[in-house]
Amino acid sequence: MDVDGSPHRDPELWFDDGNIILQAGNNMLDFPQPSDSERVEGCPLVRLVDSETEVAVFLKAIFDSEFFRPFPVYTELKIIVGVLRLSHKYEVGHLGRRALIHLSSTYDTELARWDRVTVPTDELGHSNMNHPAINLRSWWWTQNNADFIVLIPLVQEVGALWLLPDIFYNFAAVFHELDRDIFIRILTQLSVENQMAFFSGHAIQSKTAASEIMGSLSTGIIDGCSTPEKCTQRRLIAVDDLTSEIGDNPSDPLGIWGTGDWLSLAESVCPTCLASLRTTHQAARQEFWDELPEIYVLPSWEELEKLKLEAIGTNWLT
Repeated sequence: MDVDGSPHRDPELWFDDGNIILQAGNNMLDFPQPSDSERVEGCPLVRLVDSETEVAVFLKAIFDSEFFRPFPVYTELKIIVGVLRLSHKYEVGHLGRRALIHLSSTYDTELARWDRVTVPTDELGHSNMNHPAINLRSWWWTQNNADFIVLIPLVQEVGALWLLPDIFYNFAAVFHELDRDIFIRILTQLSVENQMAFFSGHAIQSKTAASEIMGSLSTGIIDGCSTPEKCTQRRLIAVDDLTSEIGDNPSDPLGIWGTGDWLSLAESVCPTCLASLRTTHQAARQEFWDELPEIYVLPSWEELEKLKLEAIGTNWLT
């Protein structure tokens, strides 16, 4: 939109041979489809209530086959959001499915995939295809936490509920970083039901980080331990380190105690203790993941997986 608020042309969507003009917000798009309406420069004018940004990316996705390519080619969240919303509204099924696949490459329904190292594509659309597609994601998070406020109602609007547990989880994990303006936007833009589900789920998620996950390292002497005194002492130090991590990440139970922590612990506890602790820790994480939909008042993972399969299938490369 121009500073003076006057309509302007999108150069990528203004066609010299077009015979109709679409106005979204204050942006005019020349679109080759006949219609009877108010005229601008001799062409019928159709006013759209949709945002100019979303209309622009939606039309580019329709007319330019290189603009919004299938997973795993790189794209951006703002493009995914615009294409998804308007594909749903105007029933352009193949683009809607493509947008949902791109979102699903980041928001998981399985802890095993959540744990895998994903290899993002770059801004030029290049993917490292030496890795299986299941390990790839096709877009970078913008670091704008306010985007969660857009995603949550949009995902509900299009019925892609399988995305919500991980979206809610990630939103809760960064919630302590939100500034006052974003917090107010949450209260004004999310429905009352979403607010209640989020805040109650956030409280449970924070409690989990401080109890079940940390408790996985603070069990008694492990059967078969070859150096009980040394291992117990080192595990107590590890619990102190974990407590510090929880202070830095109060709502990120799946993210605390990662690969580097295990490598460090492996240098000071016996193999039996290390194997037992890793098993116990992973079991605690899996239990939390299994309960994640319920925490946020959503259907079970089984039901969500069925919705996902019906909507996007298993072949993401088309």
